[in-house]
Order: sequence, then structure tokens, then C-alpha cells
Amino acid sequence: MKFVFDTDVVVAAVRSPGGASAALVRDPVDDMVLEAAVNAMADAIVTFNGKDFADAPQRFGIDVLLPRDALARLRASSMGNNGVEHG
Repeated sequence: MKFVFDTDVVVAAVRSPGGASAALVRDPVDDMVLEAAVNAMADAIVTFNGKDFADAPQRFGIDVLLPRDALARLRASSMGNNGVEHG
């Protein structure tokens, strides 16, 4: 048997497997950011306030990065084996 779960179901299950609602992140606005990242299957959330997310994104395999760290990753991923940037 195969199932397809809506992201809301997955987020709700992680919040509280028993069914009671509890916030995953400290700021309710960031809850929407986390949900968008999960829906988009994002690799990372780029933010200045990573502490508000705590470990919630990691539950979904999503990193939380400062903008400078995200730029460093982008630069590193655009470099070839010979150190030449690809466009």
C-alpha cells in the first residue's frame, strides 16, 4: 500500500504525534516559512534569526543558514573541479 501525505499532515504529525497542536518554531510567522520550505523540498532556510527555528527544520532534512553561509554554499556549488566558476 502506498500513501501520499499532504505536508500539513506531516507537519502536524511532527508537532504532536498524539494529535495535540504545538508550535514547531518560536515565532508563528516562521512556522509558515518552515511549511513553505517543506513544501518546496528546500535544502535550506536562509535567515538572520535561525535560533527561532530551533531544530524543527532538521526534522525535515532542511538546514538553517545565515545569508553569508548560503552564499558560500552557492559559490562552492557553482565551482567546477578545477576551481573555475560556472555560470
